Amino acid sequence: MSSTATGILIVCLLVGTSACDGHKATAKTEKLIPARNAALSAAVRNYEGGPASIRLELISSSNRSWVRVQTVRTRDDILLHLRSRTWVVANVVTIGQHTDGGCAFAPANVMRELYGVDCPPERVLQARRATASEKAALRAVFLGAIEPLPLGNTPADVHLVNPCVSRLYEKWASAGSVYGNAAEGERGSSAGSIVWFHRTGTRWKTFWPSEPPPPVIVRSLASCVGYGAAEYER
Repeated sequence: MSSTATGILIVCLLVGTSACDGHKATAKTEKLIPARNAALSAAVRNYEGGPASIRLELISSSNRSWVRVQTVRTRDDILLHLRSRTWVVANVVTIGQHTDGGCAFAPANVMRELYGVDCPPERVLQARRATASEKAALRAVFLGAIEPLPLGNTPADVHLVNPCVSRLYEKWASAGSVYGNAAEGERGSSAGSIVWFHRTGTRWKTFWPSEPPPPVIVRSLASCVGYGAAEYER
């Protein structure tokens, strides 16, 4: 068996060649371990918000704590990571979308095995958290851009969640925007509505285009802010 074939363990959960979604039959297959199947199914079900039929599971042979799952009904392509004996959703795209955004979450060798992609340098996908002064500047700019505030809200109700600056192009930043009692800068399962910022000289401005920034910018900030890059790619 070739090194390519042994690099990934493919588990087809439905009977038939279509279950392998185009992957070559030369790859090694194995029978699902019931405990793993139940745990993965539970994690996918929790993410989907209900029953989910899984048609494909790919297990990294170099690091078996990483798994790729595809669902039938919603056509989600889900990257999961085993943490403290619990499967956690790390990244999700729709089947057929770019998958290299997962490079921000999983090791490069795992992404090569599971998706057949070569990850770019870390700085392309790993943004940094904004400094205190940058947070203040971004928030002030955002407040100015949304005046008048939504009914019933005061400036104290406006928060930027996970504000980050791209390491690739430090003239770009992004954050989630929420209104209400959410703690500013608190990481959560959702970053709220996403807003981007662009800096000219020393001045930040909100970026409110009819389309998001170029894909390379969207991807460079996604994992830090907490959104799925594929959702905003042109």
